[in-house]
Amino acid sequence: MRRFALELVLGVLLSASRAMAADAPENLLACDSTAVTLEAAGAVDMVQAFQRDVRDLVRNRLVGIAEERAANLLRLDEVRFRDPDNGRGGHVRLSKLIGSRVEMYYVGAVGHASEQRLRLDVRVSDRLILQSESDPQGRTASDLVWRLSRR
Repeated sequence: MRRFALELVLGVLLSASRAMAADAPENLLACDSTAVTLEAAGAVDMVQAFQRDVRDLVRNRLVGIAEERAANLLRLDEVRFRDPDNGRGGHVRLSKLIGSRVEMYYVGAVGHASEQRLRLDVRVSDRLILQSESDPQGRTASDLVWRLSRR
């Protein structure tokens, strides 16, 4: 289905660009290049944006497959990779359910040991959670979290 949509969009862009190129000066008509035709039609930015979207879609799908396989291999409940942002490295998040009420998380920035965190969540009841978090320097903090639900 996606391939059909991609072919349809590219076909519409090319036919529109050829129609608009018919009104272009003769020096543009002499070259039968798609790039020149698209440029004459002003569709280059649209095509580049479309290419970026397709590239992001493929990359996100590949990252999702890698996350699933890493979780299965490491026997974890969750493995998540996040892209680098603001000049910092990427992040990884790992989680494992220990028993029915205890979940452990590791969150770390790739290449930054000071940004690593270990968190333990203990579900006291359906709405009350005790969270304890520590960092590489040995500092620890705990919170009681009361979850509200909207209806």
